[in-house]
Amino acid sequence: MVHRLLVAFCLAAPILGCSSGASRSDSVGGHAVSGNVTLDGKPLQEGEVYFSIPGLVPRMFPIRNGAFAGRAREGVHRVQICAYRPRKKESQPLMPMAGLQPPPENYIPARFNVESTLTATVRADGSNTFDFAVVQEKDTASIRPRP
Repeated sequence: MVHRLLVAFCLAAPILGCSSGASRSDSVGGHAVSGNVTLDGKPLQEGEVYFSIPGLVPRMFPIRNGAFAGRAREGVHRVQICAYRPRKKESQPLMPMAGLQPPPENYIPARFNVESTLTATVRADGSNTFDFAVVQEKDTASIRPRP
């Protein structure tokens, strides 16, 4: 019985993703990406950057001390940047009797998230390092791949 289970496991291992080489990149979701996000010229301390291709589940990478890293599929991605903070004290609770507080607010301007036109092209043969400059005051955004 144990022998049969061992044989079944050995036959199933390659199917379950225990392979190596180029196919491994696809099995874990793509290619390494990384970069930096600044807010008004300073590193964004905490936040999230989303890479998405229409029709596929977006990838979220945490931003810590201005830097992010993760894996994304090859192709042109729409990029969204978010950062959250608690709502101001004067905000009314959603249900005062239950003590539920309003959700945190995204303080990054909408043009960098829900209205974003930022894109990043992930390549199989590229460095895939992207820098994003978020500017709260002006209506501009920039992205520049590193050489």
